[in-house]
Amino acid sequence: MFDAQFRVGLDRVTKPLGARLANWGVRPDFLTLTGLVFAAFAAVAIGAGDLLFGACLTLLAGLPDLLDGAVARSLGTDSKRGQFFDSVADRISDAMLFGALGWHLLQVDKPVAALAAVGSMAAGLIVSYERAKAEALGYRAKGGLMERGERVVGLIVALLLPVLLVALVWVIFVLSLLTVLQRFVMVWRQSTHEMSSEAGLGATGDTSRRNGEPNVFGSLLTKSQGRSPWRERRRRSERPPVIRRAKGVPRSWYGAGEGRGAHLWLGARRKDERGSTLAEAAPGRQRRRSRWDGGRFDWPDSSDT
Repeated sequence: MFDAQFRVGLDRVTKPLGARLANWGVRPDFLTLTGLVFAAFAAVAIGAGDLLFGACLTLLAGLPDLLDGAVARSLGTDSKRGQFFDSVADRISDAMLFGALGWHLLQVDKPVAALAAVGSMAAGLIVSYERAKAEALGYRAKGGLMERGERVVGLIVALLLPVLLVALVWVIFVLSLLTVLQRFVMVWRQSTHEMSSEAGLGATGDTSRRNGEPNVFGSLLTKSQGRSPWRERRRRSERPPVIRRAKGVPRSWYGAGEGRGAHLWLGARRKDERGSTLAEAAPGRQRRRSRWDGGRFDWPDSSDT
């Protein structure tokens, strides 16, 4: 949530700082490793019961994590290796911090709250895994109520306010579980939509996407006609029904060319099938298919009757 709301503002602040650090010769991997070391010291302080010092060290551990990406972009060394290292370091930091918090809660005889802290750690790992797996499969799984930034901020606030420590731990745990559910539903909907789209393409005979061939018209366009299947069905449904007129049947039965006579002709046809006198009134009638052109019927001339 913070990433989507404040990412632009943070980039404006961290970009010049990252450029200055890059000019000083600081490397992004060094910043990532520094943040990991600060997180380890913070975990030791939290486990020992010094919550205020642990909060300060946790804040110091988060600052290099904000700047390593800006330094990498300034140097032009932003790579997949660096992203992998940063992601692994973040997971290790979260595990150490929340594990130390759970140990501290056990020491003060609050085992249920300790389970909530460990559950927050586990939920945070699942949130990260969902995004990684979704992006590997080609889906999007960003966002949520409690991402890593929110967890770190909530942890710092909880350490600074020991009176509200247990309550804030439960809040972090519940919001982390909701984030797990949010990302699961997000990926599930994307995969369901993709499966329904592929089923529609299979019904229309377009197998280019399944065979790995690019389709320049998009995933919903058919290969042969160049239009989407639902538009094709709509076009066919809007086409007026073909009306046949028997030779000898008065033109007034068909209305003023608006299709109103279709009901009269169908009714007369049903009577004819039941043995009415229509066959005697119009012997040897011939059925003619009307032509649809520009939204109007092209009716036969009166000489045809």
